[in-house]
Amino acid sequence: MILVMRRGFCTDVAGHRFRRSSNSSFTLRFDKRSDSMNITASIPQKLLQIQGAMRVVEATNDDRELRIYMSFAEPVMNTSAEILAALTATGAVLTPTNRSTLGNRRFGFVVNKISSTAVVTVACDTSSVISRQGTPVYSSQPFTFLYDTRRPSVKLATSTVRTSSHTIPVLIKFEKPVFNFTSSAVQLSGGKLLSFHEASKSIYTMQILAVDKLVSVQVAENTAQDVAGNPNLPSDRLQVRHYSVPASSSSIAIIATVIFAATAIVATLLTVSTSSLIASGAMARPSSYSISEPSRNLLVI
Repeated sequence: MILVMRRGFCTDVAGHRFRRSSNSSFTLRFDKRSDSMNITASIPQKLLQIQGAMRVVEATNDDRELRIYMSFAEPVMNTSAEILAALTATGAVLTPTNRSTLGNRRFGFVVNKISSTAVVTVACDTSSVISRQGTPVYSSQPFTFLYDTRRPSVKLATSTVRTSSHTIPVLIKFEKPVFNFTSSAVQLSGGKLLSFHEASKSIYTMQILAVDKLVSVQVAENTAQDVAGNPNLPSDRLQVRHYSVPASSSSIAIIATVIFAATAIVATLLTVSTSSLIASGAMARPSSYSISEPSRNLLVI
């Protein structure tokens, strides 16, 4: 609503008519709309699969110039100190930036005193925040981000460290989910990579063909990053010894198996034949137990 003095509606003592000036009008803004608030930060966003669902995660490993911003759709009557008093932060301490508030529309706060790994959540109690129109301010959802400076470690595992199989399975397990990890990050000697599969962002599997007696596998450092941007540490070196069974040993084992099987068959047939002759009366029953059980003699031999 605008109130304006009408031109020439009065004169002074000398007869001069009234002239409008900058103070001859009054503007009244009447707004019953509720104010809204939003919490943002200068933190990179990444898309991460959590429990089967894709979610946007905000994470960082850099605490330099780390700021949280409170943005309002309409100007508020509060000061930076009053806005700070309405904020709660878990795992961190907030201090005002003492910069321009864009007409009490945007307040910035520096995030301090964070541990090496922390999940920081910032929330605002808007009951004490008043818009310039005197209407209430609706609070936004709490803002949560991850601060992590630990580099992810990685371990290698296999079914056995000594094998005669030409195919060697290798399991790669990171301490936490990583990004941009490929087979080119694997340092391999004594073998050839047959397959590489990503089971999850923290678990990978490989199949290696052994070409030498000693197969060595290692994951190089700085070849993958976690959600906060920390590069991985190098893995321990996994060594698998590959051996071949001599052809002569295989032949001896096969021959021994055949001889044992033939002996068992002959002993069984001899036992059956002897029992049949004794039953028909063609042969008298011997008194010696060893004669009546030829199979035992053969098996003992």
